Amino acid sequence: MPGESKKVERKKKYSTFKVIEKIHSHKMILYLALFGSFLIFAFMAFAYAVGRMETGGVEEVRFPKAFAVSTVVLMFSSYLVSKVLPSFEKDNLLSMKDYLAGSLSLTLIFSVSQFIGWTELRQAGLYLSEAPAVSFLIVISALHLLHMTVGLVILVHYLLKTWRLIQDPVKNLVTSTNPYEKVKLEMFTTFWHCMNFFWLFIYFFFLFNF
Repeated sequence: MPGESKKVERKKKYSTFKVIEKIHSHKMILYLALFGSFLIFAFMAFAYAVGRMETGGVEEVRFPKAFAVSTVVLMFSSYLVSKVLPSFEKDNLLSMKDYLAGSLSLTLIFSVSQFIGWTELRQAGLYLSEAPAVSFLIVISALHLLHMTVGLVILVHYLLKTWRLIQDPVKNLVTSTNPYEKVKLEMFTTFWHCMNFFWLFIYFFFLFNF
């Protein structure tokens, strides 16, 4: 019946709005910011693809092997970060500290791998002003590394904070019973996984289109 279908549609719209209303305002801001960042990466990839078609191809360049290392390292880092929130919920700060420290180490390795990848391009005699394909790759990967730097600062903050909580049981009790602390960790985890997804998008796009 037409009337019943309209009622069903209204219920779906109402339920969707209810779900959105339940999302924490800070989470919503984060989601919008991440969506905006993804649009930037996607637009740059699209501009690269269009430029590649207009020029009838790109320079014969070997894709940096160091970027493959970066990808594997970042995936392991994302795995460790996924263990942070469950450790916090179980009040297992020692495990939480270990996961944060491990992720921090892997992120530093990721950053070094990025610079090694850029060095590979430079040693091949390719520079920003001389090779359009290289220009896009370096700019996009540098933009991603800038986002990772923000995550790295937050990661260090949580590592130091966790270390202080281990030393102070009273502060630990106050923090563990604060619902917003869980929200912040959820936001950090979401941000980190999105950065991992962005890099996978960048890596595989250029791997098959470089």
